[in-house]
Amino acid sequence: MLSIAKSETIEGVQVFGDDQDFRQFYLLPNQVSWQILPGGRPNFGFIKYRMPIERANGKKGGGFASFQVELAMTEAQKQKIRAVLEERLRREGRLQPGQGAVLRLDRPTFLSGKVDVVCFDSGGALVEKIRAPSAPSLYGTNAVAIQVEFSDIGARIFEEAIKGIGESFVQANYTLTFQGRMPPGHIRGFWEASSFMTFRQEMHDDTRWFAEDDYEEKITELISKSETSKVEWILRPAAPPGADPAGFEKALIAVEDRVNNQLAEGIKRNILEAIPPENRDVSKLREQGFDNVIRTVNATRISSVTVEYKENRVIEQVVHPPGKLPSLKTVTVDGKPVDWNQVIQTIDADDPFFKSFGINVQVNADFADLPIFGVDVAMEYKGPQGQKHAKTWTFQKPEDIQRFEAFLDGGDGEVTYSYLVNYKGESNVYKSPQLKTKSNLSINVGELGIWKMDVVAGDINFAQVTSAQVMVRYDDGAGVRIEKQFTITDQTREHKIREVIFKTRDKPCRYAVKYFMQDGSEIAVPEKEAEGEQLYINDPFQLRTVSLRTRGDFERTIETIFVDLVYDDQANRFQQRKSMAFSKDGKRFEDWVFPVIDDRGGTLSYTGNILFRTGEAQPIGESDVKGNTLLIGPEVLEVHIEPDLIDWTKVRLATVTLSYEDAGNQIAHNDTFTIRKDTPPSIWSVGIKDKTRRKYTMSAKYFLEGGVRQEVGPLEVSDEVLVLEPPAA
Repeated sequence: MLSIAKSETIEGVQVFGDDQDFRQFYLLPNQVSWQILPGGRPNFGFIKYRMPIERANGKKGGGFASFQVELAMTEAQKQKIRAVLEERLRREGRLQPGQGAVLRLDRPTFLSGKVDVVCFDSGGALVEKIRAPSAPSLYGTNAVAIQVEFSDIGARIFEEAIKGIGESFVQANYTLTFQGRMPPGHIRGFWEASSFMTFRQEMHDDTRWFAEDDYEEKITELISKSETSKVEWILRPAAPPGADPAGFEKALIAVEDRVNNQLAEGIKRNILEAIPPENRDVSKLREQGFDNVIRTVNATRISSVTVEYKENRVIEQVVHPPGKLPSLKTVTVDGKPVDWNQVIQTIDADDPFFKSFGINVQVNADFADLPIFGVDVAMEYKGPQGQKHAKTWTFQKPEDIQRFEAFLDGGDGEVTYSYLVNYKGESNVYKSPQLKTKSNLSINVGELGIWKMDVVAGDINFAQVTSAQVMVRYDDGAGVRIEKQFTITDQTREHKIREVIFKTRDKPCRYAVKYFMQDGSEIAVPEKEAEGEQLYINDPFQLRTVSLRTRGDFERTIETIFVDLVYDDQANRFQQRKSMAFSKDGKRFEDWVFPVIDDRGGTLSYTGNILFRTGEAQPIGESDVKGNTLLIGPEVLEVHIEPDLIDWTKVRLATVTLSYEDAGNQIAHNDTFTIRKDTPPSIWSVGIKDKTRRKYTMSAKYFLEGGVRQEVGPLEVSDEVLVLEPPAA
């Protein structure tokens, strides 16, 4: 598979390596270019016309450009890229000098794409209309046919721009998505132990006839042991965009633990035994008549364990090749500049005899991958005043491009065409109905009577999932019904559907998945609809987050709030439970993150109890959670005490007493607050049981200069913001 990590630019082309095969490369040109036809002429046409008289709308003429752009490279570029890659393989020792390599230079397999075309003001005073498909072919060179209609002023400006030096003011901005493998993570655990022993023994016996004998013995012995152990990331993977950093770090720690465990097991099996001391007895050598003896013994024992893990992941990569196109004057073919006269026509619009048109024809299909032998295309045109003009071609490669040209003969240039598809190993053929077009023709895979689909494992966690059984069905409701079943495992991650249906594929397919879990359970996902040619089978679980927030007076009235949550998905026989407790000294809020199979299915309900400091317990009845935020706790009466209107040049001190009573629910609560000049606003909070009873009693005392005291209340009020103001003197 294409490796995103192995990317470089050679000869203006982005070159990706393969994650397994060193001979496989994927080439992606970095610049959009004009398409060059096999004869060496650009696939470009420009018509400038004028009216002999000025029309009522003021239009004197205009221009029309029809061309194709592509992400292509020249054969010379490919040969240079091949040479650079072969030379590198030789330097790396994978090829011997002079030995050629069978390199496969392919293009990435594109999953989706789109093209936005911009020319001058795109629909303003210079350009009247742009016609272009929203998506490129996704095969071959990703060619896109573009038509631009200019006003009379725009035609003149475009002609000079396309003939000049610099850019043409045409942009074809590609957005392409392809599949590739992430840069791998690489962790290695290493342990090595070694023992070394060297022993040397020298004996010299000098026997004399007329003197005393000499005897000398020297012994040198050295024993050493060493041990090294290390676990390290060779390449520490970065967290994918949007991933939870904490969760990703836990995953890396789990990998490290796995390496450490495996390393410990390997060490147990490979512990070195001690090297025994060397025997110093040389009596047997002496018995053989040796007087001088030198013995040298070296012994070495080495043991090592290496544990490595390499993990990577398949992702979708989005690229945006630069889309600015140069002027045709700067384009060369085989070293020669483009002849402007080959691509421009100046026409008197009132002379219909000379009016002509051209249509480019190609088949955008991977003939090597599909069961298609060839496609025969027949096209004809007959204007009201001329003879019929017809042509037939056979296409067997996506790069094949043919052109139909004819005089308009008083007509509008709409041609009639049909095509015949011959399949490999099939006697039957598919013949299209008679169709019409006025623009360049690209026949795509879905129009060739083939159901093409690649079923690929996406982000399935095979640590939890043993296998996934996939059913894919195509039913056009008119006689074609094909059903395929596959089993996806960690070892078999991709299946291809290449079915001849002898009709244009114009309906989506349906698919269903049953997951077989490691714990023996099964999860069946309801049928879904799929468009396109790529079907990714992802993990059955999604994460849902519910935020729990509490309210109430934990300082004086509430001891603990207990909550029990139950998520129940009866359709999938899946259930999750969670219990939480909230208190003054503990947590006051918490998020519950749990897996679900269908984020639109299942119900989340909760029950609980509120334990007050009085010992009383108030149950919380079972209720369903609506949304993803749950507020729990008793009703609260909260009053903000604002002293802003007190004139502190006259008032030295103030006290305010607030009381709340609900005899039916046995609630009686009062508090007194002392207010000074620099005292911040106070908040009075009371837990209540009857949310309709929100009135309370207030009384205030103001201590003025000179020992004067003023009192207000008691008054029954319901203000949630209580503004203190002394009475007028």
